[in-house]
Amino acid sequence: MKDALHDDFAFEPVPGLPALLPEGESIVWQGAPAPIAFAVEVMRLRFVAVLIALLVIWRTAAGIHDGIGAGAVAIVAGGTLLGGLIALGLLALSGWLMARGTIYTITTQRLVIRHGVAMPMAINIPFAKVAGAAAAPGFDGTSSIALSLLPKSRSSFIALWPHVRPFQIIRPEPTLRAIADGAHVAGLLTDALSRAAGQPAAATARPAPTGHREPEAIGISNAAAGAA
Repeated sequence: MKDALHDDFAFEPVPGLPALLPEGESIVWQGAPAPIAFAVEVMRLRFVAVLIALLVIWRTAAGIHDGIGAGAVAIVAGGTLLGGLIALGLLALSGWLMARGTIYTITTQRLVIRHGVAMPMAINIPFAKVAGAAAAPGFDGTSSIALSLLPKSRSSFIALWPHVRPFQIIRPEPTLRAIADGAHVAGLLTDALSRAAGQPAAATARPAPTGHREPEAIGISNAAAGAA
């Protein structure tokens, strides 16, 4: 467990939490994103790889069209490919470091997202502010779980990024991204939210947090919070 939750934040009273939990509140689950899947999704590595390939093809075709010679074309295309691979590698490293600096904590009363490499921060999302949640499949068998907030509850997209549902800028949705055992975690979150609301949680179907795939049949709807 200690390896998964990154001991480089040993100053925290509890790994992933800025302070000790109040009496009566307990941890339901703690975990971190799968680093490779997180980097692929957050940094859009597949999209960047396609752009690099298209750029190499374009530079090669342009060189052939201009008749600069096979050797010169190879140098130009090779230089473009090398630069693209370096950029891709830096993006992958950045995403990996972000994942390593992240701990998701589900308690009996809230979700806490601790993230950040140089300047770590912890964001609390009380269940009383959560309207519902849904999970969607991601890269390499992982899942992302996005939480929709009540109309009067707002979070900062900048403060949450990259732990936020893509393209939801006006009303950001805190998201547990690239979770290895998403179905299990979604079940724990469903149970924690329903217990906090004092009633059963209902399944919902909402757009995928990744922005690309259909949601799984996993979701929660905090009807009690919505009526508050």
